[in-house]
Amino acid sequence: MDEIDDDARSDHSDLSGSATEASSLVAVRAGCCSFNPVSERGKKWHQVQMIILPFIPIAALILQNCWFMARVSSHQAEMQWLGKQVDGTVELGQLLSALQTERAEVAYYVFSNGSKLRNEYVSSPGQHILNATDDRTSEGAQKDWALTRLDNTRPSIRDSLSETFRRTDVALESVHAWPNFTSLASKDNLASKLRFQIKLEDLRRGISMTTEANEDDIADRMDWYNQITFFIMEAVIRNIKDVNVSNVWKLLLAYKDMIRSVEYFGIVTVEGLYFFGKGSLNQPRFINYITYDVLAWKSLSQTKDFVQYIEEKVELFESQYVEYRNITEWRDLIRGNVEQTVNLVVADEYFYAMKRFTDELRSLQWYLLGVIKEYMVDETAYADTQVTLSIIVLVIVFIISPIIIFLVRHATYTIQIFASTLTVKGIELKREKRRSDRLIHQMLPKAVALQLKKKKMVPAESFKEVSVYFSDIVGFTNICSESEPIQVISLLNSLYNMFDSRIEKYDVYKVETIGDAYMVVSGLPHPNGSRHAAELANMALDLLDGARSFVIPHRPDRPLEIRAGMNSGPCVAGVVGTKMPRYCLFGDTVNVASRMESTGE
Repeated sequence: MDEIDDDARSDHSDLSGSATEASSLVAVRAGCCSFNPVSERGKKWHQVQMIILPFIPIAALILQNCWFMARVSSHQAEMQWLGKQVDGTVELGQLLSALQTERAEVAYYVFSNGSKLRNEYVSSPGQHILNATDDRTSEGAQKDWALTRLDNTRPSIRDSLSETFRRTDVALESVHAWPNFTSLASKDNLASKLRFQIKLEDLRRGISMTTEANEDDIADRMDWYNQITFFIMEAVIRNIKDVNVSNVWKLLLAYKDMIRSVEYFGIVTVEGLYFFGKGSLNQPRFINYITYDVLAWKSLSQTKDFVQYIEEKVELFESQYVEYRNITEWRDLIRGNVEQTVNLVVADEYFYAMKRFTDELRSLQWYLLGVIKEYMVDETAYADTQVTLSIIVLVIVFIISPIIIFLVRHATYTIQIFASTLTVKGIELKREKRRSDRLIHQMLPKAVALQLKKKKMVPAESFKEVSVYFSDIVGFTNICSESEPIQVISLLNSLYNMFDSRIEKYDVYKVETIGDAYMVVSGLPHPNGSRHAAELANMALDLLDGARSFVIPHRPDRPLEIRAGMNSGPCVAGVVGTKMPRYCLFGDTVNVASRMESTGE
């Protein structure tokens, strides 16, 4: 019973220690939280963490795609909005071109005193430039588109003023959305399309077909045209707002500068006709000519800086257009403003040279508009593609996400089962290790056992003062002959369990048991000074007392007697053997103690 109680106590101690170790073994710290993944609460918390872990990049991918879609959609909306603005300028641009042509025709008619020195075929504006273009399909397509826009705004034959007026009326009727002119000067003539038509008809009726108008009337009519074309030009430019989108902002600025350049060259043409038709320019008109001449060439130069294609075409025009040299000479002549004889032939040549030059610039203006529209179409299509791809990615993510979460949850469950099994096995391993350690420590001193575990050699030790105890059972041979082997084993087991429980109270070390012999020593493996003899003697008396009250299990009627012997002195202790090593004592002290026991009565 004592043996069973000891084993139970040992097992309970092992379980308590293993539970504590298991708790520390599986404790996991995640951030500011610690949890035990083996417990139910820990398992749930672990699953939540493992599901959140893959969800973070998925959520980041979703947010990134949403942000990208928002940017692309914003860009797409901006392109569509800009496209509507550009489309809205086409009708006004056609009206502006028609009014500029009408202004030039009226000025030519008035300043030449109603003469028609030329009534011949006028080269279609842009013809020379078109003939010099390369084979690039896109550029050719833009040119064709530009020319179709000009077909309704310029005559290809020197028409009468009535035909010019008719073309302007057609362009005016095609304007469906009349802009809102806010300035007081523009409201007087441009408050509505009907009001503008009435004002325009009044001006046309006032043009003297017999050239009887005085100089002030001519100036007023030209100023009216200049004012009208200026406000319409500003409406066209204002309708196209600047946007900071890749390369389109350069095209927009170039387009606006080209519109200004054509308008300013138109005013320069009117003042030049005045110069050749009247012989010189008065001071206000001369200042007006210089101002708009500078603005016209500056706007054209800015357009060439923004778009290389425009620069190439203008340079090509300058090199192939023979009248361009005359324009330069006439420009220097007018800037000198030296009074000369009226020469309507030169005025006629000047008019048609400048008309052709402005028509070429106007064709480039429409070309730029076509490029802008093509660019916006391409950008819108690209934005549509990007939005479609982003939507596809989001759909794929939403489809795959539940699968990933399911797989992660399954993997987490498998890991938790494996962790639980591993934890249980770890606890069992530690418990068995503790048991084996305790068993080894019962067979060998603890210090010796630790050295053997480390596979180190255990050197023999010499002790100066120890006490050695031997005892055996009196008449043990007769008892064995009268008993069954199992009874003998039961007898020795019961006796030695009683001895082992009693010697724990003393500073002694049980060396071994051989048959009925029981060997104990005091003073080693840990020296205890001069107390070894007293400790061993007290233990011996305790064992003798216990033997007197011990009852032989299978012979309760027979008392048990033991013979004991003791001796004190020096000895040597060491480990002997590699298989089942034993801690043995050597020396005369041990021999004398054995002889004392064997010869005792």
